[in-house]
Amino acid sequence: MPPPLKLLTLVVAASAFSRIPNPTPNPEPHISEVGSAVVGTKETTLSPLKPAPNSLCSPDPDLLAWDTGPELPQIDVPQTYKGWLKVPILHDQPSLKELGIPLGYTAVRVAVMTKCAKGAKPILTHCGGPASGNECLIVDHFESTKHLLGNGMYDNLAITQRGIEKSDVSHDTDDDSPVPFKQDDGKTPVKRFPAIACYRFSSVYAIRAVKSAYEFAGLNWASIAAKLEKAMQSSYPATYMQMDKELVQLYAELVQAASIECRQHPDYQLGTNLVRGQMVYQDFMGTVDLAHDLDILRRAIGAEKLSIWGVSYGTEVGASYASIYPARVDKLILDGNVAISSEIYAAAELWALSYEETWNGLSAACTADFFTMVGPTGSVNIVSDADRLDQCAAAPYPSQKLTAKLDKDGDAKLDDLVEASVIFNMIMGMLEHMGAHGVDPIGSMLFACVQSYFQTGGFESEGCSWEVNTADPSFNLERHLSNSAIWNVTSRVHQDVALVRAVDMKGRLSPSGLSNLWSQLIDKHPFGFLRAANILLIGTAANLPRPVPPYGSALDTLAPLIIGQFGDPATTYTAAQVMQQNFKNGVLLSWQGYKHGLPMMSGLSDMASTNFHSAGYGAAECTDKMAKYLETGELPANGDVCPINGPAAGALGKGGQSNAGSADEHGKVLTTATLLATLLLFDESLLEASATAAAYRACAAFFAAFPAAVAADASPAFPANITY
Repeated sequence: MPPPLKLLTLVVAASAFSRIPNPTPNPEPHISEVGSAVVGTKETTLSPLKPAPNSLCSPDPDLLAWDTGPELPQIDVPQTYKGWLKVPILHDQPSLKELGIPLGYTAVRVAVMTKCAKGAKPILTHCGGPASGNECLIVDHFESTKHLLGNGMYDNLAITQRGIEKSDVSHDTDDDSPVPFKQDDGKTPVKRFPAIACYRFSSVYAIRAVKSAYEFAGLNWASIAAKLEKAMQSSYPATYMQMDKELVQLYAELVQAASIECRQHPDYQLGTNLVRGQMVYQDFMGTVDLAHDLDILRRAIGAEKLSIWGVSYGTEVGASYASIYPARVDKLILDGNVAISSEIYAAAELWALSYEETWNGLSAACTADFFTMVGPTGSVNIVSDADRLDQCAAAPYPSQKLTAKLDKDGDAKLDDLVEASVIFNMIMGMLEHMGAHGVDPIGSMLFACVQSYFQTGGFESEGCSWEVNTADPSFNLERHLSNSAIWNVTSRVHQDVALVRAVDMKGRLSPSGLSNLWSQLIDKHPFGFLRAANILLIGTAANLPRPVPPYGSALDTLAPLIIGQFGDPATTYTAAQVMQQNFKNGVLLSWQGYKHGLPMMSGLSDMASTNFHSAGYGAAECTDKMAKYLETGELPANGDVCPINGPAAGALGKGGQSNAGSADEHGKVLTTATLLATLLLFDESLLEASATAAAYRACAAFFAAFPAAVAADASPAFPANITY
């Protein structure tokens, strides 16, 4: 044992622990030696000096280092800081080190918004994906929760998930801040977990590899190559291929070749051994890995418990952490619960059902909209053009219209894959936008585009705004394969969802097996099957899975708030119900709106706000209940439903939500998609106009002249009868 430290040594050491540690590669060491003091002429041994406890603003320097540390005393307003978290590459098999095969440590980016207030509780927010980064600091984004940061009750943490390429809070795509940690040898630098990028299905490498496989197996490549070339000439090659049984098998073969090549990439290698075989970074970027990383983050900041607020896939992150570490969870919010299974067949069904349910719900609302014009005699009763503006443009029967248009010969097959891929991409794009921003005005635009396509075969009619990708009719497959830039990095993409799910989900299928599964999905969910497209990548992935555990906890103290939306395009409402069954002490709070997760918008309670209409009238009620749970721990009653205050059809007409308060106070709200989208560029909160066809035509004329005015650098004049 080293000799006791003298008093002077103790004073210096104590002063080192009274300040914020400077996050450098060589942090202050912990002091464990016994000190001594001189009393008169006699030397007295002192008890061991204990280091100050770790906190968010003074974390364990061996685990967490902020780029620039917060300064005490308490900061007046919440500030954002970024840093590095040191984590084991593999959490759950320490025996590998005993076998002489240590994987060591890696580092991931984290961020926090904090006031460094004494007693503040940490809450980790995850925005889903999988692709959420450390920019997901959402407590400050909700009007009902931002005060919890301002009053110092909470510190908001976020983490960039392993392998994900994501901009962080400074909007840097790849932050160049150096990782400050060393491996156990004290010399080897710890490297950040790389952002994994694999070849596209259409890359030169993937097509060359599959061509070689066909030729080696003695199969007819020329026949399938001709179909592939036609698909590549279309506006949406992937969708084109996913709509044809033979081509979807080729698509699966191409992504399989790309996945296997990705495992050979030199930047992703971790070594080979008899215990695990070839090891690559992709094997250690699952949801369970992330859950263990979060617990290291909790330890690094000295917190006894961690609250988690997960949205979308973030609900799986929160549920996994709570299932593995139930005693370490304070509050748990699971919003927009993802319908997921750790088994391939069930997952494909659940994903396809989310689009199918939302489309059918909107389609039914659109058709119901038509019958509001039917009088007591059963005949259509349209009083004026203005009344028709309030109706869903594709009413009645939008689904039947699309089917009739796409199946020209009545054989229940898509006759023109080029045409079908365009219309289905339009529907997918609209539903994804609706999931992010709400039903108004995207609902009215969606059905205006359906009607435009039904009537004209295009998307140029009134109320529709959808730009089709440029096709490439000159694409030549042989010329493509002769490209010498086979290793061009632009051919690689970050397939975040597939990479994480491939670790989480059990089950692999041959390309022909996937083709059969896909054919069944198309028959069962003709409008929703494309939502499950990632199954084609996951099902052919080359790695061995490490699935998440079944969700749930028997702890009475763990009572999460589980939130579901009736019209969520990204998942099913059933998923929220199942999550509540898994966590039996939790409660289910529902919102009638069309969106993926509760809206992070201002003005939800203000009738003079555009967001008031986009998100639905009852969204603020749900966010207030969520905030109360965070602040007091009080849960709403199980089964509470926040209203949208009106049928969804009210947001499907060309006029969008028809009333903002009374007509006398606010007039008619015109929210055609093009009008609102452009007004938002001017930060207008509300557009009011008289409910007449003349006003609508005036707006249309304005937008017809708008591009020329902008090109001429002129200020376009709004129609005279528009108040803004």
